[in-house]
Amino acid sequence: MTQNETSLMIESLVRPIGPSLFELISLAVVEADTRTNGVTADTIGLSHTIMVRALARTLLIDHEHCPIGWVVEGQGHRMAQTILRHTETGITLRLLKESTVNPNGVPHAGRNLARRSAWSGAVPLEGLDLGHRTATSLTCLLLWKKDGDKISLRVVHTVEEGRYGAGTAVDLDIQLGATATEVTVHRTFHTGDDTDFFYVDTERDDAGEVL
Repeated sequence: MTQNETSLMIESLVRPIGPSLFELISLAVVEADTRTNGVTADTIGLSHTIMVRALARTLLIDHEHCPIGWVVEGQGHRMAQTILRHTETGITLRLLKESTVNPNGVPHAGRNLARRSAWSGAVPLEGLDLGHRTATSLTCLLLWKKDGDKISLRVVHTVEEGRYGAGTAVDLDIQLGATATEVTVHRTFHTGDDTDFFYVDTERDDAGEVL
């Protein structure tokens, strides 16, 4: 399977569940706003981020909210870690808040070895062949962001560990919306010995990063 075919396959998996994920994450963010109301300014970022993940995880575990063909994984006791895995392909979506210090909003892996391996694109899209094996090591990030009253959600596939304050390169970026038609996809393709991975250019605020 070529990189383009794999990229299209990931899009085909994500596009139909985009609206339900968008609604679920929006509910979690709004509820987290209410529950963290009154929390001191120096801890609100961390408290709110963890609360969003905890609420989203709870909703996903409810089978009425978890997309068909996907299961909830991750260690909930570790800062509400929330991962969705597609049962047929093994592709995973890891729920995180967008970075507010990295230029493209994609969080860096940090020092954790498992995250560093996942972020580095252990199974690059151009090398993936789902005809012979499942993509058990292909991790995508499900990133949410709130800007005023606007909530956004996207799926990205990283190709490097990234660094704090610097862009983390991705070769696939899918912007989700309230409907399946509200999807914007950006890809890069392997055209030779060198691959020009891209950094999505988005505006950031000056708040600190919370993963």
